[in-house]
Amino acid sequence: MGARQLLKDVLRRFRILYALITLTRYTTCYFFLALVSCLVQITLQAGTFSVNAQGVQMMSTILAEAKVREGFPIIRDSTLQICDSIPGQDGTLCNVVSGQSQHNLTFDAQATSSPGQRRALTGEAQFDPSGNLQGVIISNGASPPQSLSEQCVVSLSWLNDLLRDARTGDAVTLAFQIWLLGLSLVTILNESIPHLFAVLVSHVLDTVWAGLRVSSTSQTRKLYETLVVNDACNGVDINTALWDARMSNAIAIVAVNYAVFLGVLCISLKLFDVYKSQMVKYVGTSTRANILVLAFSASLQLAGFFILASTALWIDKLSYGAIRRATNHLTLYQVGFIVTAILEIPWLGWISVRREKHSWFAAFLFLGLILVIISSALFASVLYRFIFQTWPFFAAVFAYILLVLTTILDVSCRLKFRNGFTDYLTIDEKKTEKATFAPFHIANRLAKPLPKEPAPTFSGTDVEKVSFQAITAPAPAVVREDSGSTPRHIKSMLRRLSGKPRRLGVTFVDAVPSTAAERPLPESPAETPDDIVLSYGSMSPGRSAHSYRPTSRTDTSRFTLSTAPPPRRFQARITSRWSMSTAGDDMAYHHLPTANFSAAHHAAKNVITGLPSNASHRN
Repeated sequence: MGARQLLKDVLRRFRILYALITLTRYTTCYFFLALVSCLVQITLQAGTFSVNAQGVQMMSTILAEAKVREGFPIIRDSTLQICDSIPGQDGTLCNVVSGQSQHNLTFDAQATSSPGQRRALTGEAQFDPSGNLQGVIISNGASPPQSLSEQCVVSLSWLNDLLRDARTGDAVTLAFQIWLLGLSLVTILNESIPHLFAVLVSHVLDTVWAGLRVSSTSQTRKLYETLVVNDACNGVDINTALWDARMSNAIAIVAVNYAVFLGVLCISLKLFDVYKSQMVKYVGTSTRANILVLAFSASLQLAGFFILASTALWIDKLSYGAIRRATNHLTLYQVGFIVTAILEIPWLGWISVRREKHSWFAAFLFLGLILVIISSALFASVLYRFIFQTWPFFAAVFAYILLVLTTILDVSCRLKFRNGFTDYLTIDEKKTEKATFAPFHIANRLAKPLPKEPAPTFSGTDVEKVSFQAITAPAPAVVREDSGSTPRHIKSMLRRLSGKPRRLGVTFVDAVPSTAAERPLPESPAETPDDIVLSYGSMSPGRSAHSYRPTSRTDTSRFTLSTAPPPRRFQARITSRWSMSTAGDDMAYHHLPTANFSAAHHAAKNVITGLPSNASHRN
């Protein structure tokens, strides 16, 4: 493929993407809300990541200068303890660092620092002739040096471990925001209810976690001030600015999350109505099947990210500090989580369920069960349980719950094989068969003769399912009043066609008698134009729409205004062949590529002004 063809292909895809994003005001608002939210969240999360990274650097400098051996810090019974191995194990020795009333040394008055001082912090350890640590002299160049005792320095290992975990959590949260933006974009491109629901649930989780982070930061700061500053360090605080920055960022993040969640919720409800009407049009309704496919797809989308995130968090946790030394089977743990990450890719491919492939489903379920077994076996590890209990972010991921839930729903989908369940899982494919995602080619397609393929035929006793044949010529329709003058609202509509025409469409409707017994069974709409209705108006729910019908059953060229607007059957997809849709007592037989706005309005002008629908003229 040459560079020229590649460029054309890229431009074509961008034009399709732009057409889908700007399809309605709801899709446009949804996309820009997701984009702005992602950029703002990344900015705030990057600031929090930077603050935590500076704190880790400062604590690591002090601990490295004092040559303090890292242990397992834990707060138990209102005391800060440093253990040499996993707490709770036989033979583990834990030393109480703070939380007692006695102190070995006295220290200087309280000292604070600023962000700039933290970056310039230096430390110098003081040892006695025997090589025992006496304290650390810290200096930042802006204030007199401060002395930290051995007890104070050791207690800072708890803060160092806490900030390091927070930094890792910030990195995962940054990746989550990018993933959420991509999921929102896929929702618009596929017009998918499961993706829409997964995005909404993700925003709920993000908002809840942001609120918990504010509470956790406040509680952790109180523990730091009580056990470290006022006890172990006797009033010396070198991290005041760090806690202030963390709290301000946490409050800003939770405020943005709540605002974005409310906006996404409102727009999602609007999009849900549109997507649901499309699903009903193509596959009908089934509450149980709809709920099952919604839950399965949404849990699969969420589990895909959170399982990978928990795997990355665990591998990072095993890569440093006392945990690396205390792990007896480090290689086994790493291999287990790497295998989980590799299996995650094919496990996400749910093509076996979509197409009811029994052999593929067996492999799909086998991979899911392997992930469940690996995740369940990890809980037998004392080290895994210790991290799960002491690391709130790791526990909040709840990847294991999503994994088990998705596997259960997977089996439920298997039980629906050969029961028409694939119709609900291939909605997008059905719409794709009836649609062409190339709005800029519609003008050429409209200039060609109408398709001659036979229309879908319905059989049975249902009187609403009538048989139609293909329309081979446009209906001769001229819109005018009995007096011969053009109505004012028609002139207004024609003026709007050249302005903002993207929400207008034209539909020809066969109005059916009110009772079933009186309904005729026409051979084609063109051959029996008993009561042709020309409808035009908004394709968006809640917007204005109008319709015209003949004043005489024998003279279809004279139209008068109908007070009732046409039913809401406008779709956002491009119809590639004739189709029939019903709404109440009206049956619509239409061939309108509504996504190609300029061509649709061109056809609307021709129909209203009496020209053939494929005629060409200049605006």
